[in-house]
Amino acid sequence: MQQRPHQSSGYPDGSPVQKTGSIFVARLGAVCRTFGPSRLKRVVLFAFILLIGLGCHKQGSRKKLSPPCPSEQIAAFPLPGIDAEQQKVEYWLSRMPKEINPLFTEQARVDRNQSLLEAADDFSMFDLQQLKINAALQPRITRRLTYIGKEMQKGQLISKSAAFDLEEHLLSDSSQTFYTTVDRPTPIFCTPNDKALYKANDPYALNRNLCSTARKDELIAWQPWKEGWALSFSEYTFGFTPETYLKNRKGKAPQSSEAHGTLSRESFLRAAFSFLGQPYGWGGQNGGLDCSRFIKESFAKVGVRMPRHSSAQLKACSTIIEIPEDAPLSNRLNLIEEAHHQGIALLQLPGHIMLYLGHNDQGIPVVLHAFMDYKDRCKGSTKETRHKVAKVALSSLYLGDNSAQGSLLRRITAIGILGQPNDD
Repeated sequence: MQQRPHQSSGYPDGSPVQKTGSIFVARLGAVCRTFGPSRLKRVVLFAFILLIGLGCHKQGSRKKLSPPCPSEQIAAFPLPGIDAEQQKVEYWLSRMPKEINPLFTEQARVDRNQSLLEAADDFSMFDLQQLKINAALQPRITRRLTYIGKEMQKGQLISKSAAFDLEEHLLSDSSQTFYTTVDRPTPIFCTPNDKALYKANDPYALNRNLCSTARKDELIAWQPWKEGWALSFSEYTFGFTPETYLKNRKGKAPQSSEAHGTLSRESFLRAAFSFLGQPYGWGGQNGGLDCSRFIKESFAKVGVRMPRHSSAQLKACSTIIEIPEDAPLSNRLNLIEEAHHQGIALLQLPGHIMLYLGHNDQGIPVVLHAFMDYKDRCKGSTKETRHKVAKVALSSLYLGDNSAQGSLLRRITAIGILGQPNDD
């Protein structure tokens, strides 16, 4: 028979428990020789109980292990506070505030869209029907490239490429503006480079050089820049695009037509829920949606123009309510609910925007938004886990309430209301 190798206890003469057990067994043998069979049974029983007690004491003295606390993990769906039924648009339609007036009549929607274009500079938008790419746009380009250059010098933006071109090209009033309806997803880079830029300490290495992505059949106005690059403009942003994406150039912008009718809560909510589960994508990377692109695309489906960036989207709302940083949670909830009864409520926090849906059956306030992750403190620990979401999802406004940065509700800075208030 193969013998097991001896396993050391870590003590030179055996563990304290082993030594105590050996002494006890030796003394028990002496007792067995002294007492008779009946008394021996009682002694053996007592010895058995005592040995169990010694083992339990040893086990109880061991240090309890804390539950694991991973630094990052994939989020479990549905997210905390949400159940499967709430993933259906019908659940929220049944809970919508009573609607007497449409959010927008057809004429009100057309007028609003036009007013945004007339004040395009205020919303970082461009009226492609009227746009002329000339020297008047030079200051915008200079500010963009100068800002990115300074951020790279400070180490806030990082490129893995040694050659990153930020040289500026002067625009001419005599150059022609071309228009292309793109036949595939088309990148609009922030600089005339297809190399990535990363934000320092970004755990997901999102490409900050990708300002946006034009969808198939989207109109782009452009002018040759240099070395195969074009200075490109969509209705909601500008940047730089390789000319290989811009075929079938035309000398003027095609006329657009609008025919969406009135806008109701139901039509908008169905449009927004059509994106549920879509992957997250900074700047539209790989066809994904970031937070502001999700909001923009939801409104676009019902014929309402919105700017591309979250700060401009809030500015484009009919009513804006600022929330003081020290506002109690109860006050925040009251303001959000009041806004919800007046129209479509968008909730803004630094660098992020969300669509408010209302309270679920458990009384939890719920939002629909495109986001990358949330943090949560591990049970019995000061450490936190980053839960990767990376899609358009429903979440509670209490999400992350025990993390260092606080819940979504705690971090909301403003509410934007879009639409006509009800009469009741």
